[in-house]
Amino acid sequence: MQVFDPTTAGASTPANKPMDWYSYPLTFISMTINVASSQNIQIDAASNFYLTAITFRAYLAAGTTALTANTSIIPGVTLLLTDGGSSRQLMQNPVDLSSIGGNGAWPHRLLYPRLFKANSVILTQIVPYDASLSTGWDALRINFEGFRIYN
Repeated sequence: MQVFDPTTAGASTPANKPMDWYSYPLTFISMTINVASSQNIQIDAASNFYLTAITFRAYLAAGTTALTANTSIIPGVTLLLTDGGSSRQLMQNPVDLSSIGGNGAWPHRLLYPRLFKANSVILTQIVPYDASLSTGWDALRINFEGFRIYN
């Protein structure tokens, strides 16, 4: 498998620009089964963002359950991402979060980084379909990992 190297010739990133690792986290609470919840991520105006991985963690907001590797919750949630800069949906239909995201130990790495231009918006929409919402879990954190390249 070839790994994306932004410093190589022909890469789609600007040469000789400062860059560093970065993430945009979201937290969803007070969700209702089969009802969409939306949040936006405002990309920093000073840098482009290249999305390379998506991770998630579902938990009880009250924190009554200690999460371990053996008790990690896989929430029944669909995710739809839209690039607000181009108004393009990044999938044909909402997909199961566990199909496009992973936990911190097993993140879902994207084969190719997805560029979100400086000052654009990532529109996120989730729809919980899991009947254990609010009994097995009631909060969800999604982390969009990648790197920034400064203008």
